[in-house]
Amino acid sequence: GGEYLLMPTTIEGTFNVNTPISLTGVEGATIKGRVNVGSNGSGSSFENINFAINDASKAKNTFSGAQYKYPGIVVIYAAATSFEGCEFETDINAGVCGINYGAHAAGKMLNVNNCKFVGSYYALYTRVLFNITNCEFVSTYEDNCLAAVFSYGLGGDAGTANFSNNKGVSNYVFNGVQATASNFAFSNTTFTFANNEGFTTEFD
Repeated sequence: GGEYLLMPTTIEGTFNVNTPISLTGVEGATIKGRVNVGSNGSGSSFENINFAINDASKAKNTFSGAQYKYPGIVVIYAAATSFEGCEFETDINAGVCGINYGAHAAGKMLNVNNCKFVGSYYALYTRVLFNITNCEFVSTYEDNCLAAVFSYGLGGDAGTANFSNNKGVSNYVFNGVQATASNFAFSNTTFTFANNEGFTTEFD
């Protein structure tokens, strides 16, 4: 592993994380392109970095090679990952979300704090337990609202999925968490949904 300091510039292209790293950006630090966090990068953290797509036409999950309906700027595969003070600039027309946790990984928590997600109807698409706090979600979607976080079953892990102290900014009230058990059961999961502004919550 290692620590990297990003200078206030833009890094273009794919950034692969295959070993645990702690990546801290100074003002203006931007990664413009895909960020892939593999299972060997479990435990990595990102702080004060702007994430943005550089080519919406190529937005896809690069782990499986398949075209996912909601590809992410950051794609995580079986890795515990943390984000602090980051911003995600997505493209709703390309169906690109901020973070896509593309595989179930028991015990691999997704931690997101004090981050901002701009432009997407699904800011996060995840199959794992998460702790999402103090974030701002700015939706530019003018049609039917979907969710800030779409949770595809949470892998059936026992534990807590936390979505608290977050703010939704839009012309409507939309779901903070939309969870479905269509793939994995989440009967052992306790959802904490508290002190949010501009959100409802929905589970099925």
